[in-house]
Amino acid sequence: MQEVFARALKARAEFPTAAMSMGWLYRVTANICFTCLRDMKRRKRLLDRSAPRRMASTDPGGETLLTVRALLREVPAQLQEIAIYYFVDEMSQDEISALLGISRRTVGYRIEQFRSCGPAGPARPGECGYVAER
Repeated sequence: MQEVFARALKARAEFPTAAMSMGWLYRVTANICFTCLRDMKRRKRLLDRSAPRRMASTDPGGETLLTVRALLREVPAQLQEIAIYYFVDEMSQDEISALLGISRRTVGYRIEQFRSCGPAGPARPGECGYVAER
């Protein structure tokens, strides 16, 4: 609405009669409102095209959390920390190595150790151990 009044103030010298200026004011108001509506639709379409698709749910269920906790209980603290940074926080191996002050190769090695502890890895508790840094 502010735009309508700004245009009316600029054009007030051009409309000497009140009847002509009221019709003009209604027309300007309608045109500005239509332009705003069109721009909102256009912005929404552009955002829909450019926005990444969202996953159905990023909130893990209760059973998933219990499985993760059980798996983390079976691994040493050094593997737990790296696994959380890598799989939960989605940090890169370079970021983890800089954060922990260890080599990138060590981070990769510990991630592989953690993966061997999963469902496809050793089945008995205690088999998933920490091997000292190379």
